[in-house]
Amino acid sequence: MMHNSQPVSETWIRANVLRHYDEFESFDKPIKRISVGIINHTFAWGEHYIIQRLNAIFDPRVTLDAMRVAEPLSDVGIVLPRYMPTRRGAFFVEVDEAGLLGEQRGIWRVMTRIAGRTYETVSDDTQMISASRVLGLWHTTLRQHDVDLVAKPRRIHDYGFHSYHLQMALRRFRNHRLYAQVSELAQQQAQMAELINYRVMLEHPKRIVHGDPKISNFVFNEDNTVAGVIDLDTISRMPIAFEVGDAIRSWSNRFAETDVVSLNTERAAQALVIYHEQTQSWLSRSEQKALSRAPALIALELSVRFARDALAEDYFGFDPDIAPHAEHSLMRARGQFQLAQLLYEAIRDFNRVL
Repeated sequence: MMHNSQPVSETWIRANVLRHYDEFESFDKPIKRISVGIINHTFAWGEHYIIQRLNAIFDPRVTLDAMRVAEPLSDVGIVLPRYMPTRRGAFFVEVDEAGLLGEQRGIWRVMTRIAGRTYETVSDDTQMISASRVLGLWHTTLRQHDVDLVAKPRRIHDYGFHSYHLQMALRRFRNHRLYAQVSELAQQQAQMAELINYRVMLEHPKRIVHGDPKISNFVFNEDNTVAGVIDLDTISRMPIAFEVGDAIRSWSNRFAETDVVSLNTERAAQALVIYHEQTQSWLSRSEQKALSRAPALIALELSVRFARDALAEDYFGFDPDIAPHAEHSLMRARGQFQLAQLLYEAIRDFNRVL
C-alpha cells in the first residue's frame, strides 16, 4: 500500500512529473504532502494547485469522466477541480517510479485547488444543509444529461461483492492473528445485511453519482457553504440510494472513521429532508423509500471492507501512531458496524420524514 511506502520528495516530483508540463516551468512554489484521503497520494503545490498520484486501483480514465461531468455541473454552479494538460495535451501522465511507491509505473496529474477548508466531520449544520442541496443538485443535473462515462466501472457500493471478498479473506488468512475477531464480526455483519434487505435497491436505475460523498470531499467557504466538490475518481453509475446512504453515513457521524461513533439522528433526518426536497419530483417512490435504509447498508458495507483489510492488509492506508495496519482496520470495521446498528435503529425515524 503506497501510503506507507518510501516518501516521495519534491525533487523527484519536479524531475519526473512536472517536466511534462510546459506551463509550469517557472512555477517555483513549494510542494508539500497533504493528509487528505486514504487512497491517493496527494500534494499541495502552492495555494492554487494539487499534484496527485492516482492509486493503481483506478482506471486512469476516471480523470476524463470527471471532466465530462464538470461542464453540466459548472453550469449550475457546482465547482470541481480543473485538470491541467501536459505539453502533449493529455490530462494525466504515466511515470516510471522504479518501485518507489510499490509499483513500477504510476499515473500522475495536476489539477486546480479549490479554495476553502475541508473537514473530517460535520462541524456545523450549515455545512450539512449546503452539502445536501449540492448533492441533490448534482443528481438532478446529471439526470438531464446523457454523459458517456469511459472508465472501467468499479464495484464501489456492492455489498454482495465486498462480502464475498471478506469470505475469501477468511479462507485465505486463517492463521492471521486477528482471524477469530474478524470471523466473529463477519457473522454479525451477515445477519444485519439480511435485516436491511439490500437486494431490493439493486433493482433501481443506475444514475451518475459522485461515488464517495463523505463530508471531507466537500470544500467549504468561510460561511460553511459548499465551495466545491473534490475526489472525483469514484464517479460512476449506481442506484441513487447507495450514494445518499453514504452521504448520510458520513454527515451524521460525529466522529471520523474510527472505533468511536456517535450518531446525530436529527442531523441525518434533516439531511434526508433537504435532499428529498431537491429530488422528489423525479425519484421513483421505490427509490425514495430506499433512502431510509441505505445509510445503514453503506456503513455495513464499509465495515465489511475494513474487516477484509484487517486480514489482507493491502488496501486502506493506516496511521501507525494509532495502531498497526491490521489493528487499525479492525478498529474501523467495528466502528462502522456500530454506526450501521445505530442507523438501522433510526430507519423508523427516517421513514417519518420521507
